[in-house]
Amino acid sequence: QVMSDAVLHPLEDIARLEEERTNFEQLGDFDSVIECTIQQLALWKVLYGLDEASVEELVDAHLRLSKAYAAGKYRQQAAEHAKRGRILLERVFDDGVSSRLTAQVLAAEAFALMETPDSTETRGPAAVARVSDLLQKALRATQEAFGEQDLRVAEILENQGVVATSQQQYAEALGKISEAWEIREAAVGKDNEQTLKLSIQMAHVHSLAGEIQDALRLQEAAVARLRTLDRFPALLTAAAQRLAEWQEQVGRDHDALQTLEVAEKVVVDNCGLDDPRAAKAKRDIALLHLKLGDHQAALKYLADVEYLERRLHGASSLAVGRTLKALGTVYMVSSNVAEAENCFVGALAIFESHQKTQVVEEIKAKLHHLEVLKGH
Repeated sequence: QVMSDAVLHPLEDIARLEEERTNFEQLGDFDSVIECTIQQLALWKVLYGLDEASVEELVDAHLRLSKAYAAGKYRQQAAEHAKRGRILLERVFDDGVSSRLTAQVLAAEAFALMETPDSTETRGPAAVARVSDLLQKALRATQEAFGEQDLRVAEILENQGVVATSQQQYAEALGKISEAWEIREAAVGKDNEQTLKLSIQMAHVHSLAGEIQDALRLQEAAVARLRTLDRFPALLTAAAQRLAEWQEQVGRDHDALQTLEVAEKVVVDNCGLDDPRAAKAKRDIALLHLKLGDHQAALKYLADVEYLERRLHGASSLAVGRTLKALGTVYMVSSNVAEAENCFVGALAIFESHQKTQVVEEIKAKLHHLEVLKGH
């Protein structure tokens, strides 16, 4: 749990919380980022009440919290803090300050509507048009208030790219994201986390457009750079897992296996075995070993997955049931009838308790097949 330090001056405490916030962002821990930002907002309110902070700083604190909520998929809370920022604008009488804050409020309102990179995919044309209109208004206002090369402009361009991607307008998406990348690269360098994220975002758009070799080229370069930097474990893990999918897609199974092993090591080293991503990484490696015909390696990884999922989800969870079913299948292919039967019986009990009729019938058929094998 993130707590303020009552001994520190509020400004010192805000700075300390900012360091923690940055660390949580690098780990992809959005809930902890939100906690830090809530604490910072509370401190800014104290300072504002003591006339030691401006209304501009208070609005900025609300908008930062709005963006943190949006990144964490809490759309309602994101919209609420964007609204509070807009209400506070009524206390601003300086035209220059007002124009800057208005631009930031518009951007926060748009980001709150977007919620996640994929959220526009399931929305109707009217909702998408509203987001697009807000983003364009925010872009113009931000360019006028801060200049065309400001990082806030890059953030809006990036989100315009997300909307264009969701509408399958891939050329437009690549143009927007490329503009954002150029601004960030000039302002903060190519090794900045957000700059690297934009390279990965461009790779994703290329893949959706069917340009898999361009996607692989960009993603491989990003993963290699992230490994060298060794500063952004969450980003590296996600990027490596997606790269492995694409490598497998084009028949580079051994490369995919090596990439997945990178992802597994990064998760375990930085977050520990209790992180759900560790179980996912091990499951993906097991399935690829199985595809490559290495049943023993697949069994080893699946056994690890079962152990981790029991700790994470409980012995009677569907996750454990699926892993036991997979273990039973590998044992059956390996002609280890006794172990296959044990796994299938355990899986059967779990799926029956969850009333998964179709899977229950599949497992019963496999158990019947094992009885036939024992008869021979």
